[in-house]
Amino acid sequence: MSPGPLPDVEVAAAQLRAGRVSSRALTEAAIARAKELDGRLGAYVERFDEDALAAAEAADSELAAGTDRGPLHGVPVAVKDLLATSEAPTRAGSQAFDPDEIGRADAAAVAALRRAGAILLAKTTTMEFAVGQANPDDPFPLPRDPWDLARWPGGSSSGTAVAVAAGLVPAGLGTDTLGSIRIPACFCGVTGLMPTLGLVDGAGCVPLAPSLDRIGPIARSARGCRALLGATAPRDGDLGSEAGDGDLRGVRVGVERRAGWAPGPLHDEALRPAFEAAMTILERAGATLKEVQVPLYDDAVEAGWTTMQAESFELHRDRLAARGHLYGPDARAILSAGSALDRVAIVEAGRVRSESRRSLASLMADVDLIATPTTSCVAPTYASLEGEGMTPVLAALNTMYWNLVGLPALALPIGFNAEGLPLSLQLAGRTREEELLLRAGEAFQQLTDWHLATPPAVP
Repeated sequence: MSPGPLPDVEVAAAQLRAGRVSSRALTEAAIARAKELDGRLGAYVERFDEDALAAAEAADSELAAGTDRGPLHGVPVAVKDLLATSEAPTRAGSQAFDPDEIGRADAAAVAALRRAGAILLAKTTTMEFAVGQANPDDPFPLPRDPWDLARWPGGSSSGTAVAVAAGLVPAGLGTDTLGSIRIPACFCGVTGLMPTLGLVDGAGCVPLAPSLDRIGPIARSARGCRALLGATAPRDGDLGSEAGDGDLRGVRVGVERRAGWAPGPLHDEALRPAFEAAMTILERAGATLKEVQVPLYDDAVEAGWTTMQAESFELHRDRLAARGHLYGPDARAILSAGSALDRVAIVEAGRVRSESRRSLASLMADVDLIATPTTSCVAPTYASLEGEGMTPVLAALNTMYWNLVGLPALALPIGFNAEGLPLSLQLAGRTREEELLLRAGEAFQQLTDWHLATPPAVP
């Protein structure tokens, strides 16, 4: 029988400090669960079992001696296979990537997790270079949504979200360029935070579009995300280590309904009532709601896509020329598309970014947070992606805007559709105001338990 799911970060930390479990026991359970389940989930590219057990024993010794590095001390975590680790080469989900380009020194965020006492368990699956759908001919696992193994779990931080949702690990790191933390968090029914642009050091991470890329946490809860962000972001006093008391009185939430209901074949009718119910829950926590419209929304989404194409092509130009045949067809098509962009389109995207930031700053003088659905669809089946491609999914996303303007955003589970698939709320905040975002998420999750649900596809 498979071991039970690993607890959330908060629960694991409490158990460790109460002496009810050891870090070695947690790590052994994580390894056993991965051995039992990951063959059909495809969350991990590579596990570091022996290194993780050694680190867990060291954590147990430190905790027993009174050294406490914080809420992650002794807790197993996993990181996306774009982040360099000393245990294994980084593959970026592609046969075209030479691991020597990034080396084996820990990425800055990985080193920060180790300093916080976290136990690095594994590297997780990613879309190819964070943008291309899996190529069946490549030697990488196909990640599957634990709520329905026939479905795509979202990307590009697929494996981290799958591992957390399936209880293989309490939390982990992903990256987000146009939604790559929040989309899989949505589809897998967990919590994901994209921090402010530049808050988490990107050194040692394979880039996609540097002016859009972020590194951030995925966990069951907002409290778990707080622990990972606290370890990986500079401690400048903005982010406390303790959760709020659930009181959102005085917090003004701008509700953007126009951007939440993207038309298209994947739109799910269960989303609207779930979203409205989530707004009522925020009000119960004390928040004040105000109807808003995000400025230049459609233009900014297009500008974000143009920016990604332009920047990623520049990064991949030489590699495409030398090893283009090693790319999967999806990644090769998307990354090559930037070659067709003219200077006018790139300049216009920059103008839209600047104007969007100015206009949004005016709006956010009147509200503290902005709420939208994370996506207007649930996880699509792999069969539908083979037939229709990613276009319907892209039309259903509400994530890209926030990458372009550089602000942080949090994805939270808000229930399920008629098929039992997760739905998600997105809250966006001001620059470097992750503390308020997390406090709102924690308040919401004190009044709900959707983030604690166990997917039916795993024991």
